[in-house]
Amino acid sequence: MAQEITAGAVGALRQAVAEAAQRVLEAMCFADVIGAADEDLGTDAFGVEVRFHGSERGLFRMWMNEAVSCRLAADFLGLEEAGPEEGRQVALELANMICGCAVSQLARNGALRLDPPCATAAAMPAHATRLAMDAGVVAFTLDEFEEVEKPS
Repeated sequence: MAQEITAGAVGALRQAVAEAAQRVLEAMCFADVIGAADEDLGTDAFGVEVRFHGSERGLFRMWMNEAVSCRLAADFLGLEEAGPEEGRQVALELANMICGCAVSQLARNGALRLDPPCATAAAMPAHATRLAMDAGVVAFTLDEFEEVEKPS
């Protein structure tokens, strides 16, 4: 049974997600993460999400624009260039890795299950955390710890 999560724990998890994002982006895509950003992602931004269940439960979402996804995909896959399809596929995998890394740090003694990552049409909220890197900006959120209904 899931525990009641306090506001402090949600803040700690958001910090864990920022740290996990930096570690994953640097290790898997050789990205140079500069720090917090406030830039807009542009009109071609898209989102991906990962739901997680178990001792902790919630919804991780990440947004980036096509140019950033293609750059990260090329670096991740060891290619000169990557197209939009590779960019979206790598964004799904990165969301899965970042979410798993962050949540497993805070749920060390609990069971955890991640649903497969998928695209989301959810708009990026104003409170999304944004990270600037040499490739551009990536944004993410972690929704409240409640059983979130899957889209139909």
